[in-house]
Amino acid sequence: MDQWDVVSDPFERPKVYRHKVPLIKSPNGSNGVYLFVVEKRGVAPIALHDMGEDIVPPELRFLVENEPVEIGTVGKIPKRNAENYLNLAGEGNEWTLHRHAMLNLNKVPKSATSIPFRLKSPEPSNPPGAPVPKGPNYSLFITAAPMATVRGVIEGPALLGLR
Repeated sequence: MDQWDVVSDPFERPKVYRHKVPLIKSPNGSNGVYLFVVEKRGVAPIALHDMGEDIVPPELRFLVENEPVEIGTVGKIPKRNAENYLNLAGEGNEWTLHRHAMLNLNKVPKSATSIPFRLKSPEPSNPPGAPVPKGPNYSLFITAAPMATVRGVIEGPALLGLR
């Protein structure tokens, strides 16, 4: 359980550390989806990933008593600044924080020892082969290959962290 200890140093600015154990591991095990708790009133824990590029954030669903429960969309971990801080809690990031807030976590039974999940990218809004618009905002319409669907089970320390 020491992997869930909070690390802080009173002589330095607070940092956002990516957790050692991802909530969900990628198929190759080197990346994953991480749960971030933001110290800002009214902001729910958010889910971010480092599993590759995507334009449309993948959707996360749990299976609770054989019913799919929408948990939210999982955003890409932002780049670090020069001081190696993740730019999450500052002004201008409210959209990211609220867009990737985790929902319906109260539906996870307290007695559950594991919870099945599915992480899937929805269909891109610009299908492959469609003409790419020209102009100053053309990069908004370029779509990357969608992330493969990832299924598995959350258990152990990851489930404890989720609670």
